[in-house]
Amino acid sequence: MRNLESRLIKGVGLIDALATGPPTDASLWIGECTKALLGIIDAGAGLLIAGLADSAYINCAKTISPRLGSLRQFIGIGTLRALGSSNLPDDMEQEPVGVSVLFIFPLVVMILRRKGVGYAEAEAVEEQITVTLEFVSFHVGSFSDERLPREEMISLLIECMQKYTQHYKLLKDCLLDLSRSIGSNVTSTERASLLKGVIVPEASVRATVLQAVREYIDLTEIDFIEQIWLAMHDDNEDNSELGQAIWQENALDVEPNDAIKILKYIPSSDKQLRSAASRALAESIGADKLMFSIILTKLQDQYRDLAKPKVAERDEFGMLKKTNLADPWEARSGIAMSFKAMAPNFDTGVLISFVEFLIDSTAIGDSNTTVREEMIDSATAIIYLHGAEKVEGLMDLFERAVDDYHADSRISDSVNEAIIILYGALARHLPYGDDRVPNVVQRLFTTLSTPSETVQYAVACCLPPLIRTSSSHVSDYVQVMLDQLLQSKKYADRRGAAYGLAGIVSGRGLSTLREYRILFTLKTAIENKKDQNHRQGAYFAYEVLSLILGRIFEAYIIQFVPQLLTGFGDTSMDVREACLDAAKTSFRSLSSYGVKIILPTLLAGLEDTQWRSKKGACDLLGAMAYLDPQQLALSLPDIIPPLTGVLNDSHKEVRNSANRSLQRFGEVISNPEVKSLVSTLLKALSDPTKYTDIALEALIKISFVHYLDSPSLALVVRILERGLGDRSTTRRKAAQIIGSLAHLTDRKDMTPHLPVLVAGLKLAVVDPVPATRATASKALGSLVEKLGEEALPDLIPGLMLTLKSDAGAGDRLGSAQALSEVLAGLGIGRLEETLPTILQNVSSSKPSVREGFMSLFIYLPACFGSNFASYLNRIIPSILGGLADDVESIRET
Repeated sequence: MRNLESRLIKGVGLIDALATGPPTDASLWIGECTKALLGIIDAGAGLLIAGLADSAYINCAKTISPRLGSLRQFIGIGTLRALGSSNLPDDMEQEPVGVSVLFIFPLVVMILRRKGVGYAEAEAVEEQITVTLEFVSFHVGSFSDERLPREEMISLLIECMQKYTQHYKLLKDCLLDLSRSIGSNVTSTERASLLKGVIVPEASVRATVLQAVREYIDLTEIDFIEQIWLAMHDDNEDNSELGQAIWQENALDVEPNDAIKILKYIPSSDKQLRSAASRALAESIGADKLMFSIILTKLQDQYRDLAKPKVAERDEFGMLKKTNLADPWEARSGIAMSFKAMAPNFDTGVLISFVEFLIDSTAIGDSNTTVREEMIDSATAIIYLHGAEKVEGLMDLFERAVDDYHADSRISDSVNEAIIILYGALARHLPYGDDRVPNVVQRLFTTLSTPSETVQYAVACCLPPLIRTSSSHVSDYVQVMLDQLLQSKKYADRRGAAYGLAGIVSGRGLSTLREYRILFTLKTAIENKKDQNHRQGAYFAYEVLSLILGRIFEAYIIQFVPQLLTGFGDTSMDVREACLDAAKTSFRSLSSYGVKIILPTLLAGLEDTQWRSKKGACDLLGAMAYLDPQQLALSLPDIIPPLTGVLNDSHKEVRNSANRSLQRFGEVISNPEVKSLVSTLLKALSDPTKYTDIALEALIKISFVHYLDSPSLALVVRILERGLGDRSTTRRKAAQIIGSLAHLTDRKDMTPHLPVLVAGLKLAVVDPVPATRATASKALGSLVEKLGEEALPDLIPGLMLTLKSDAGAGDRLGSAQALSEVLAGLGIGRLEETLPTILQNVSSSKPSVREGFMSLFIYLPACFGSNFASYLNRIIPSILGGLADDVESIRET
């Protein structure tokens, strides 16, 4: 031992002398010497010579470039600390890495909050942001140190997830790592900062925060947490389930008094939060009548204050103050939502006084259309549920209110219209054969002439139960509505009659159409070339019947397609517009069967020699932009190419019609980013060979900020499908887009497109080019992370089957990488379940199976990062066994 100690001291002293003695050409010795020093330090030389080797290694830093200045020795210190040396001086051991993070953190905040610093070019800014986020990702695991700015980092990550959607996956991993780091010693302020992310507008951000809270933050010491209670009532089903899981696992509880804490969220400008808060408020109250009374009074008082007109204020000198005069309609909307949410447990003892409040405060005639509709909806829901107990009192109240309207001109038309709607909703509680029913129906018919689609729709919804209780009058009702539909000179009267007719048919049943020859009458009206009001009224009826009756009207839609074709060629602009509206509404409720029947007829119309037939077919194909998104996605490849084919037709009207129809596919898209690319995307659908790659490039370059609506997704998916079936570089682009968009869509919108996307990604996963395989694997991981394993139940078994097969090495490598990404997307729990199967197959007697599953150990550590460290002791024996395997390819793996 003494001999070894002596040799070590002599060797280390020699290197130290080279580093600190007279200048030498360091390039001749620095490489071998530092390698030797690190080798003996790692082997435990400190047990014999204490810190001599460490000191010599740090002194070697003096030989490197002087431009690094004082940083030179700290590079050496950092290397030794990373190596785990325990012989550094105390001052070097105690100086934490966090000091650097603390110093650099303000710069990180400025770069991320200002969307880059010092650059104007988009690419340079994006690169700066990416590097900054990678810095955060690298250091976020060290935030178990309470001296680091943990609360600020939580807020920053949540803010960046909202701002930089293209980096969502990286930011999500950062937040989860940060939550794991602080979980054991989290403070109340840090927990509060994290919980704020539960109520942000973006559903994907809320999901990530809830996941972090569930996995790493202990809430068992708290009785009630308002943010988790709100999460339980989230509009997003997945987030709601996460909220419920957190609530149950931490044994949280709610009392009626907690409803007071929820009130502050009711006026939120975020519709989702208002909606969740209203449901949370109602469930907090439950059946507690005292708390119900307190909350109802507070909401009514708030509404009265919020409904007062905003007036500019003046200071003591008479100068106008800077005040916000915007209408706070969102707050009133939240109150209306709360009334509706409270409907199931509404105290019938205050029902009449509540309806009086709605009338006297003109809440049901609110100046804002959205609030007005929500107030009427709330009142209608309450009357539907509890009106039977107060029928007579409410009937008297409504009749007096209607009489007051005729006597007092100060009562607005909108309030009177709402009263009539509530009057009709209450009448459903009248007994069968009650003499008052015909009077109520007559009042509703009169209200149908109101020039408001909302009012007319509400009346149509009130009519069905009344029609069922007064079947002896149906013949007269139908005749009155048909006469008004076809004969009236006023637009509002004809629209109202269409709603009235639809309400009657909805209440009496589809047999009404045949029994009273309604469709024959409408067909005759369309054939009346002398009176455009007849033709327009008939199309109104088709439109509203489709709207009110929905899919049960589909068989009749198929029958009147020829009449729609005729309408698009009408000489009257009003009739053509009515025909287009009828087509839009009718097609919106078509099933796949309906599309299958109608589409060939329209495509055949494009081949007709008569230009009018071509034009009508173009117009109707354009109306198919309003199909159900799933049907739209399936039909787009059949619709767009033929439409673009007639853009060069010899007749001007046909060309114009085809152009208008293509534009309609852009009109139904509400996502601003996709809307800006509509022309490029439509070109890709019409000529996939030429434009698919261009469209994918455009989608990659654009930075998505808004969620993709269903029509936008339908349009994009068709191009992605084509891209996934193309050459390797195009496949990679398509896979890259899928990975980015997975977190920018609602689950219900994405699910119908999964068969197409997953089939394409499975092909890309076994692509010969490694980069394409990697991108496709990450896209699959993102999809599973977003949608859950239940949406893709066959994915993991299918990938494992490939690993067990005799497929090529590239196929097995791609499947191994894809399986690793999928397991990472599902979380550490799913890995725990799968690892025994992996270890079992690694020991299989079949070489191809051993090789396939051994390749998982290449990708799993990279996908799970530091989370995989605890599993290394379980896989190392298998890896050592692989190194000694008889098969060379397994040894190389």
